[in-house]
Amino acid sequence: MQEEWMLVPDGALVLLLDGVNVQLLRNRGSDVGPDLEAVRNDTLRQCGTRADRGDTPSRVREVVDALDPLFAGGMPLILVAPPDSLGALTSELPLAARRHVIAEIVKNLAHCPPHELAERLHRAAA
Repeated sequence: MQEEWMLVPDGALVLLLDGVNVQLLRNRGSDVGPDLEAVRNDTLRQCGTRADRGDTPSRVREVVDALDPLFAGGMPLILVAPPDSLGALTSELPLAARRHVIAEIVKNLAHCPPHELAERLHRAAA
């Protein structure tokens, strides 16, 4: 049986969201050898420090609004979140951004350092 690998395109954005944390990473490696690095976004960082709000619709909307300029660039987008967070996130994403979603990973991986997350994404079934 041949092993399947998920390709993470160069430049792809990876958005991680859970009830407390939000993180945006960009692949600076190759499709088959992802190298994720944090994307600096002060507005997004403020959304991630509002732990008392959890995944309320207003918090998810703030996250989407903070990322809207990046979504407009048309980069491939990978969403990583537990089920409730992922559902809230996908319902708030504008149609233009949804067109660029290449994968949805239903797991809470917000605690993973970028190098571990890159390996987990790469090993996720395509």
